[in-house]
Amino acid sequence: MSENIFLPIFTAQDLPSILASYSFIPANYRYLYWYFDIAVRSIRNQFVINAILTLYNSTSMTIDSLLELCNQQISTKHYIDLPDDVFHDLTLEQAKAIAHHFHGKAFLMLPAKERMFFEWVRTHDLPVWNDLWYSDDITLEPYIVSISLLPSLLDDVRGFPICDLQTVDNYYFTDDHFISDEADVLLEGVKERYIAQQTVTVSQLLALEINNAPIDIWRFAYHHRIDLQAAKSAVHLLAEEKLLLHLKSADDIADFVELEE
Repeated sequence: MSENIFLPIFTAQDLPSILASYSFIPANYRYLYWYFDIAVRSIRNQFVINAILTLYNSTSMTIDSLLELCNQQISTKHYIDLPDDVFHDLTLEQAKAIAHHFHGKAFLMLPAKERMFFEWVRTHDLPVWNDLWYSDDITLEPYIVSISLLPSLLDDVRGFPICDLQTVDNYYFTDDHFISDEADVLLEGVKERYIAQQTVTVSQLLALEINNAPIDIWRFAYHHRIDLQAAKSAVHLLAEEKLLLHLKSADDIADFVELEE
């Protein structure tokens, strides 16, 4: 016998009071909680679905409003510095539109999540941080980059790639850096262990991350909270076993770097 489900019918005027009932949730996310609350009762109420889509669209900035915000920041700061909440809500389409519109016209301050990562790099590998950001001109702010990088920064794990170091060795890898059939065997084994929730070694986890998408060793260590020297040792182990090609110069790596455009 099927259970009867009570499905309330709401009007547009009801939405504010419904959202207010979830006052313990940050305002930007209440519509998501409300959507879940209603969706579990029924997925057949077309009004609810349309209302949620309307509400979501009303809380999102349009491309025109984002471009205007960027223009305002350029006029005061001389670069684009998107607020965290705006950056968090950016879609790939919006990021590409901003990057295209301001290409060659403006620079971008890295978002907070990226600045936190590079402060970690400064603490754990100062020569790398210096290679990337140090300047004799103390008036220059670090973490200001090409606006064309904005779409790549939306990736929660990878973000700004460390792949162009000039004074120290690079540790940037793509799937093309696997150089033997044994590497395929390694990856299949690691995937099986990972799916089965079995433990993997640092080198196995690194191989899995590289296979998933290009990554540098600093981002890998930071994301997985692995000791940086242990992460670099994993690279050396894979290279010694002739499973992974370690290209150390920026010139050698350049052909392997593909950024979101």
